[in-house]
Amino acid sequence: MPPQFSRRGTQADPALADPSRRLLTTAEAAEVAQVSPACIRQWVRRGYLRPVARYGKRNLYREDHVLRAERDRRNPGAPSPGTGTPPPRNPGAPSPGTGTPSSGAGSARHAASPDWPTAER
Repeated sequence: MPPQFSRRGTQADPALADPSRRLLTTAEAAEVAQVSPACIRQWVRRGYLRPVARYGKRNLYREDHVLRAERDRRNPGAPSPGTGTPPPRNPGAPSPGTGTPSSGAGSARHAASPDWPTAER
């Protein structure tokens, strides 16, 4: 049986079957995650995904990172493996049941602010 070759012309390495070792270009990452290349670039801008290397002008991403980012985007409330707890909905908001009831349109919050303009009569 002849040796198998990958699409890049090098002999297939069994270690490349491991997603933690496979490096993907933006187009390949988009194909794996079933999104557009523009979506992968947007994930990078938003901090959901980071390239681990560059090949010329191309960003390279680990396949397992792409799959994790894709899973996290599709299931935002699901806990990531190893964390045990889902990410907070709004990091600045008080926990449910610990905040004070709001009094409407936020007038109390802005009335105490010295920078907030007040109506003068």
